[in-house]
Amino acid sequence: MVSQQLNRTAVIALIAITVIYFIVRTFAAKAVETLDNAAKDATKPAGDLLSDITAAMNGHKPVELTPLVIQEHHLNWDYTLTQEAERVFWKIGDYQPLLYKLFGTKGRPMKVQYRHLVGRPLTEETI
Repeated sequence: MVSQQLNRTAVIALIAITVIYFIVRTFAAKAVETLDNAAKDATKPAGDLLSDITAAMNGHKPVELTPLVIQEHHLNWDYTLTQEAERVFWKIGDYQPLLYKLFGTKGRPMKVQYRHLVGRPLTEETI
């Protein structure tokens, strides 16, 4: 009788320990995540400043977007952009208004009135 009661107590204790373990583990993970996010927010300005300083010391200059130039090798025989050129050009937000004027939409051939501009820098003023 005492042995059965001891076994039940041991099983209940094991279950309780398991439940407590998983509860503590869950809350600990959330606490670590919260602390990690707070640390990211707190150290971001210092990290950005350090990145800018090391970039300047190493001669880094920001990339400047040049005017869109559609070369002949960017076009298929039917004046549609090649797959790679279309993927790259349409990804650049500053080029999109020009591309809409030149092509209408993705996958369309270049409008006839703009075909003489192939190989030239394209801006709002030149179109």
